Amino acid sequence: MAANRASDASGAGLSRGGGQLPKFVTHSQEKFVFPDGRRGINFYLVDRASVASLAVTGEERDTRDGHYSYHKVSSFDIGPPLTCGNLVGVHRWLAAMCGGVGAAATAAGAALSFGKHPPKHKPGGSQGGSKFHAQRVARLEAARDVSNALGKRRRAADYFASEHTGDDVDPPTRSTRREEREARWTLARTRALAFVREGMRADVEDAMSRIEAVLDDVIETLAARQKSHHGGSTSKKEKATASETRRGATIAAVDALKELHATHVSLAVLDGTNVRERVMATRDACDDDDETGTVRKLCESLIAQWRGALRSHVGTLAARYERPPPPP
Repeated sequence: MAANRASDASGAGLSRGGGQLPKFVTHSQEKFVFPDGRRGINFYLVDRASVASLAVTGEERDTRDGHYSYHKVSSFDIGPPLTCGNLVGVHRWLAAMCGGVGAAATAAGAALSFGKHPPKHKPGGSQGGSKFHAQRVARLEAARDVSNALGKRRRAADYFASEHTGDDVDPPTRSTRREEREARWTLARTRALAFVREGMRADVEDAMSRIEAVLDDVIETLAARQKSHHGGSTSKKEKATASETRRGATIAAVDALKELHATHVSLAVLDGTNVRERVMATRDACDDDDETGTVRKLCESLIAQWRGALRSHVGTLAARYERPPPPP
């Protein structure tokens, strides 16, 4: 566990050398997860010898709550106590321990308010701006040296912290992205080969035959309706009967097309049956009215789905995959 390692690092960092307190130059943090699912953050102070000591720990108040409480660990007996509920107080306390604002009061053990925003320093004037700038540059250079000594890598250019929830401890590396690309290519080629090579099962063939028969009846019913519109006048009873028949045919067509949407249609099904021709004929026989408009939209959606699958899978098989060079 990260918490156990952090405790070991803290003990190692505070147990050296002749009673003299270590001089911290920078700080770092590490995320971990408690056994009960709550998330936590450990903050380390790093001295000039690149030894990290666990100083502050923060734990989530409840699982996926997002609110943390921070306090100084009991094994770290340097500096004033710390208990706060925001990162601003933690960062101000860490900056003070690294020789920043309030370093003199920290060394003396005075009580500081770490829950507020740090004061802003303006260059020049009575605040000694040039001296403060020189100290800040020195701390940044020391922190950069320690970071290089610890071997910390920089985040990738396409990694944005705002797009992550904090569950991932490390940003994606170049090798991780390369493995994900290989997995996507393998999955796409496997699906394309299955679409082309998969035969037509017996249950799928029976379902296609049943759907073709239903669509044939729908096409005949819709064609009879169009003829009645162009023909002479009919009685009210005939109109009611035709309307009921058309409504039943529409419901049957919607059910058949929904079943076709839920069925995996491979290249063998499209080539070995007449379901594609039946769907296109049903689309052409429909009007734009309220009754048959749904059937027409379902037919157009099926045709677009089949064309997209055919174009995607054939394009995948025809493409040549160029693997990226291995990382240096």
